[in-house]
Amino acid sequence: SSCAAARGAVAFSWTLQDKGGRRAVVLTGSSGELRIPKGSMAGGAAYDLAVRVTSSGVSATGDASLTATASPLVAAVAGGSTRMAAPTTADLVLDAGALSYDPDQCPPPDPMGASAPCSDAAL
Repeated sequence: SSCAAARGAVAFSWTLQDKGGRRAVVLTGSSGELRIPKGSMAGGAAYDLAVRVTSSGVSATGDASLTATASPLVAAVAGGSTRMAAPTTADLVLDAGALSYDPDQCPPPDPMGASAPCSDAAL
C-alpha cells in the first residue's frame, strides 16, 4: 500500500506452485501486484499462491488457492457451414481437424495455412 511504501522499502516475493508441488515460479521485486502471463497455468489445474512482504526487517506472509479455468475447445468444420450430397455421392468426408483447436494449448490456425501446426498431446 502507499502507507507502507512511505515508511520504507517494501519487498514482495511471490511464489506460484502446482498443488502437487512439482513446479514453482518465484518472482521478487517491489511490486505489490502479480501479473501471471497467459499460458502460465494449465486449464483445470490447481495452484498455491504465496506472497511474502518484507519491510524494515519485518515480514508477513499470505496465501491463496487458485484454480485455472480451462477455455472451451474450438470446433470448426472446414469448407463452410452447409453441405449438400446427392443420393449417389460415394463418401462424404468432413474435416474438423484442420480448424479445431485447444486455445489453452495452441493459437488459432491461420486460414491461409502460414502458421506452424500445433501439436497437443492432450487432445
